[in-house]
Amino acid sequence: MNYIFALILAFNIGGYFEYSGQNFKDGNTFPYTGYNKINFKLSKNYHSTFMKAEFGYILYHGKTAYDLKNYLPSVYANIPGFTLPYNLTSGLFMRNGYIGIRWKSIYASIGKQQIGWGSGYAYNPTNIFQYKTLIDLNDEIDGVNSVKLKVNMPLNLSVETVILPKSVLDSTSFATEIKGYYPALDFSTGFAYYIYTDFDSLTLNLTDNRYKLILSDFSTNILNFNIYGEGFYNLDRKKTVTVLGGGYTTDDNSLSINFEYLYNGYGKTKNYNLADWLDFLSGYELSLGKHEFILNINKSYDNEYIKFNIATLFNPIDRTGLVLPEIDIIPNENSTIMLIPMIPFGKDNPSNGGSEYTNFPYGGQFRIKINF
Repeated sequence: MNYIFALILAFNIGGYFEYSGQNFKDGNTFPYTGYNKINFKLSKNYHSTFMKAEFGYILYHGKTAYDLKNYLPSVYANIPGFTLPYNLTSGLFMRNGYIGIRWKSIYASIGKQQIGWGSGYAYNPTNIFQYKTLIDLNDEIDGVNSVKLKVNMPLNLSVETVILPKSVLDSTSFATEIKGYYPALDFSTGFAYYIYTDFDSLTLNLTDNRYKLILSDFSTNILNFNIYGEGFYNLDRKKTVTVLGGGYTTDDNSLSINFEYLYNGYGKTKNYNLADWLDFLSGYELSLGKHEFILNINKSYDNEYIKFNIATLFNPIDRTGLVLPEIDIIPNENSTIMLIPMIPFGKDNPSNGGSEYTNFPYGGQFRIKINF
């Protein structure tokens, strides 16, 4: 027992316990899926060195095996013997775990860590090494095993390099950005040479391809307005993915409005195929459509004990979208209760290979989270 107390005193330990449940339409039924999760965060500084870790245990119950074919357009519903199993697995997890060193103007770390590049909120295309499946119940994005090196330079500039080592050198990805931090403008520009995974349109097998990208982002504030953008250009496929956004926040932070436009050069304006849908559902692509809009409004009341949020995603080409209202009840500084319905709208178009949001399930999710 003394060793446990010594460990607690030696590290900065925090975390949270969370219970979440969801009830979404699956075929002709409305199954229930829930989980219990305990999440620990540890950190410790030793003069010029440091370590951080985030890990825990998650236990799913209710329906834990889904067939994603139920969320594909009707045109794909009758493919003989075709299934897309998606299973939720209970067990231990490590979201982040890394060690590092600070020496003068040099910062280096190695392990499973967040990359966090880009300035977008809803869409974040320059964070090319991390992705999240659309049907994942968790908010958090897992870190990636990587080496990160940052060097601070004069004139408020820095150079940051990320390397993702693999079993052989040809499979290793890396990216480098030059970043600038100024009172009126933050910006970055860089280059990536990385392995990209997606579904082959003919075989539907996952394939890995190496691409070269030019990356860039910016962010600026004018009074209470925030304007930002980010994107990349694929030198091999001659494709561009970019986001332009803006937001307004009141002086007392009780109201914020945010808008984003996504241009996805990999997306389509018509004739979605099955590989497009698999990439979209798996998180390999930001969207099915070439053009996407999102509007988010957040309003708090009663000294921020109650918050209302509504996000609307919209594809202007196939005229479908998704409305995500949210109510947050915050009884104290350590607890939050979240209620999140999901409401798709728009008409299916089988001759187009489906429509982007019409096959999303009606339903909702709730979360109860207590920090410690």
